[in-house]
Amino acid sequence: KATNTLKFNDSYCFGYNTDAFGFAQDLYKNNILVKGKKVIVLGAGGSAYAVAFALLKLGVSRLYIFNRDYNKAILLVKQMKIMFIDVIINAKVLNKSSLLSIKTADVVINCISIGLFHPNKNILETVEFSSNQVVYDLNYDENSTFFLERAKEYGAKTFNGIGMLLYQAISSFEIWTGRTAPKSIMIQAINKNY
Repeated sequence: KATNTLKFNDSYCFGYNTDAFGFAQDLYKNNILVKGKKVIVLGAGGSAYAVAFALLKLGVSRLYIFNRDYNKAILLVKQMKIMFIDVIINAKVLNKSSLLSIKTADVVINCISIGLFHPNKNILETVEFSSNQVVYDLNYDENSTFFLERAKEYGAKTFNGIGMLLYQAISSFEIWTGRTAPKSIMIQAINKNY
């Protein structure tokens, strides 16, 4: 659905998406197990496609896509159902009413900027989380997002997208160079800047 890494080879250009790999690797690194779990993904853009794909490959049992534009959520669901026919995958409009069901999920993934500190954060002020949940926000700003702060208030385990960014960079480096990425140097750079 989305390309974030280009490799030019002779007269050809190849497009890759390292989001799914980066996300899956960060889940693994943080021991976030999603197999057999109910997961809600907020958003239906390019990163949400990659996250949904990774989650389905990792064996989630139920996946719900919440998006402000319902038609985009439906499109994502239809495309995932083509590849994953035995999994419950549904779409919902992202609004205050649908957000009430967030506390029923095992894992919640935010793939939209609504988690950031901005005027639209009021939609999240009614959200309730659970202390049994994992809440992951793809945003990797050095300051925690309102979304993660809200989840922490309920005792949820929270993660931002900095690990995903690291593993995307590792994958991109290896695509571009054909060599193993200098992971320790890349980790130092991330730690220095975030």
